Amino acid sequence: AGQYVSVVSESDFTIYSALSWRPKAFGQNCSGFAFGPTANTYAAIENGSTVKIYKDFKHKESIDIGATADKLFGGPLLGVRTQGAVIFLDWATLTVVRRIEGNPTSVIWSESGELVGLFLDTKFFILRYNEEEVQAAIESGEEAGEDGLDCAFEPIEQVEEKAKQAYWVGDCLCFLNSNDRLNYYIGGEVTTIAVVSKNIQLLGFLAKDNRLMCMDREGSVTSYQLHVSVIEYKTAICREEFDVAESLLPRIPEAAREKVAQFLQSRGHLEIALEVSTDDDQRFELSIQLKRIDVALELCKKNPSSQRWKLIGDLALQFGLFDVAEKAMIESGDLNSLLLLHTSTGDLAAIRNLGALAIESGKTNVGFTCFHMLNEHSVCVDMLVATNRIADAAFYARTHCHERLDDVVQKWKNQVATTPRTLR
Repeated sequence: AGQYVSVVSESDFTIYSALSWRPKAFGQNCSGFAFGPTANTYAAIENGSTVKIYKDFKHKESIDIGATADKLFGGPLLGVRTQGAVIFLDWATLTVVRRIEGNPTSVIWSESGELVGLFLDTKFFILRYNEEEVQAAIESGEEAGEDGLDCAFEPIEQVEEKAKQAYWVGDCLCFLNSNDRLNYYIGGEVTTIAVVSKNIQLLGFLAKDNRLMCMDREGSVTSYQLHVSVIEYKTAICREEFDVAESLLPRIPEAAREKVAQFLQSRGHLEIALEVSTDDDQRFELSIQLKRIDVALELCKKNPSSQRWKLIGDLALQFGLFDVAEKAMIESGDLNSLLLLHTSTGDLAAIRNLGALAIESGKTNVGFTCFHMLNEHSVCVDMLVATNRIADAAFYARTHCHERLDDVVQKWKNQVATTPRTLR
């Protein structure tokens, strides 16, 4: 509650009242110290392996860990770090709740006591503490295994980043990594708030101002924006409390909605992301994924591009919307798909129009196919001649258009006669 401050040296500790700075308690032969979850409760390591619990500044309980302990971590459970492991004890009974392999440099609990971060040299872990199950097991006298109660913790996430400092804001973990980036983690996603200068320290969070406070060694204070509404919304989504999330949505600033929508998309909530996002590009991508062709078509008309029209054309074909698909293919210039569509439906007039459009667009291969299918072989001969493929035109005329054969052969002879000959 911020009533007391402890000053810990290499071998002793002194507890002072925070306001008057009067000494309240003193201990010797101490190699570790941690405050408890309630007022006037604390623990200390004495003689290397003995952990003592104090309440109202009087010794209450003791336990021999059976190994050398070098650090204590406060929180809803008492964390005792030994060589290669951290042991979590119940403050009231000193029951071993869970033993976890690892050598964390710090253990930081969220304000609710539901989440805890274990920070190692190169990474950190997020765990969920099942308090109700643990208390039920302790009260029933359930015999714990060698490593404590299996139900105590549920692994949530392993983040491959070194966190120099960390601070919980609700279910959101803000941390400084080794690259001097101020990040926050929530729901499996790490988001960068800012790149900070070296030697910065996290001070805390001012909820009313939506500011995360930091200070450097010179005492200069810098704040960074972190919207409480965004954190609360993401927390509600992670807890699958969608009604709560919907009620929080109006409080989220417009500028932050795009990133919120990205978070929803990463969690697989595409429908909600489509409603939340205000970015047209993002909404178009989501509408295609959701096969919401009505939304995609509206967005494409608002800001058209050939790539967008092509995606709409492919989607329209899936639903048998041939009119929409035809328009989309024309707008995107996808004449090959348009040829496939018209040949599948047997629309000869559309094939003729496509052939003319292909010739006008310079896509003679599509135009040639169209007019060949329509048995308009003379047009095909003209196309081959126009593209200087006279030899091909001659063979094509011999097979399909005999009335043009003499004319094309003469053109071929003229071409050969004017072509320079080289000796090899």
